[in-house]
Amino acid sequence: MEKQKIIEDVFDKALEIILKLNVKEYHNFIKKLILDNIEIGDETIFIGSSDQRKISESFIEDINKELKSKGEKGVLKLSVSYLPIKGGVVIGYGKIRKNISLELLLKNVREESEMQISKDLFN
Repeated sequence: MEKQKIIEDVFDKALEIILKLNVKEYHNFIKKLILDNIEIGDETIFIGSSDQRKISESFIEDINKELKSKGEKGVLKLSVSYLPIKGGVVIGYGKIRKNISLELLLKNVREESEMQISKDLFN
């Protein structure tokens, strides 16, 4: 059980490090998440309340400009309501939601790599 706690602590620390990135680094990270995960170019971007100072309308508008420069739609919108996520975004289009919150991303990485991490750390 202690091994599980150590692995959990590592992933908690990873989340903490990402959340403490300076604004420019965080913007680059979030921008890549958005660009890699949008389908149409007119989705709604949902964020957590803790990101309201980091992720602004102008940040989303910069992404829209980049999309338009590539001949894509570029009409992403920032939601006025916040989701209970610590970081990252949820991309919405109609009733469809694509969760790329930091918590879910790290959970997925952990599930995919936990066996290898255990071997590397404890063997």
